[in-house]
Amino acid sequence: MKATAKLCGLFLIAALGGCAQNGGLPQIALLGSSGAAPEATAEAGAADPAGGPPIPVRNERRARASSSEGGQTKQAGLSLPSLPDVKLFTASTAYAPDTTQWDGRPVAVYTQLAQQIHACWLTPAAPKLADHGFHAEVGPGDPDEARIIIYRKAPKGKRGLQAFRILINGTATGSLVKAENRRLDKKLDQAFKTNLSNWAKGRRDCKS
Repeated sequence: MKATAKLCGLFLIAALGGCAQNGGLPQIALLGSSGAAPEATAEAGAADPAGGPPIPVRNERRARASSSEGGQTKQAGLSLPSLPDVKLFTASTAYAPDTTQWDGRPVAVYTQLAQQIHACWLTPAAPKLADHGFHAEVGPGDPDEARIIIYRKAPKGKRGLQAFRILINGTATGSLVKAENRRLDKKLDQAFKTNLSNWAKGRRDCKS
């Protein structure tokens, strides 16, 4: 057995020697050794064997491909701009009806309205309707209707065009007060009608 092992060893040494003379076995770089493996050399950007430029790093290729895909994704995606605060459209809470029901006969309602309108809308200190006047039409006795007209003042003390009109008509349970805007803007129109509605409920202030 020992002779056979020695003989096999001699044959192996001879075979390795022949391979070394014919160019030798390829060198193998072990992990942890100072030599670099072929794949590691390619990863580091080794020169092309044909004499061309260095081979790009595979990781760099992957990074570029990932960057390109990310750019395409950003372009393909829809980016929504930041929206400013949006104000919602809501119905106006200052709406006032054109017609209100009052307690009392038309003459009593007219008297109360005349006092409130002079105090809130035509007061000389701070009138809401500057350059406007007050005109009333009431029948004798205890009529079933009365009328209040707010008009624009014309030169020489004359009455000008009607700006607002209030019609008072008697009913079985009191009086029906109807407001008709002629030439007031929307804000003043709503404020005047709000006052009429509040006064019909018993309030006596000028808030609208």
